[in-house]
Amino acid sequence: MTMALTAYQRVADDIRQGIASGVYAVGEQLPNQRDMAARHGVGQATVSHALQLLEKEGLAYTCPRGAFVGPRPKNVPLA
Repeated sequence: MTMALTAYQRVADDIRQGIASGVYAVGEQLPNQRDMAARHGVGQATVSHALQLLEKEGLAYTCPRGAFVGPRPKNVPLA
């Protein structure tokens, strides 16, 4: 018996798949949180939670300019 994924886990999985398949390249800016929220039918807080999860995994990072694929460069400030 498998547990259902939460909304933020589903959003994170979708972004992970996009990274793995080459839809999003390292260093590329991800769509903004409003657009991702509308695409997935969730709130912006859910997208923010998904991005936090991906940041912990080293797959994406957020900064004042948006969210980007890859680990946070040392010269990029925290969002």
